[in-house]
Amino acid sequence: TTPAQEWEFVCEPVSGKAYPGKVRQAEPLNKFLSHPMVKKANLSEAEVMGMRLYTGPMYLKYNASLRGFPSWEVEDLRGNRY
Repeated sequence: TTPAQEWEFVCEPVSGKAYPGKVRQAEPLNKFLSHPMVKKANLSEAEVMGMRLYTGPMYLKYNASLRGFPSWEVEDLRGNRY
């Protein structure tokens, strides 16, 4: 998957579109924003988006940029740390 595909999957999913990776069902962001635990924690839209992105396939890229490992993923960033 790519960062652009993951952004779309999390923030602006296209209904019926097949996304890369394991079998995954794209759900509209509003479904997560209306979850009782999100409301109880008073999470913002940006926080919910960030949580979903960080807990998906982008985790490797975020860790590579923020923590400098795994080394093969850091190399894949090609100097782009943001």
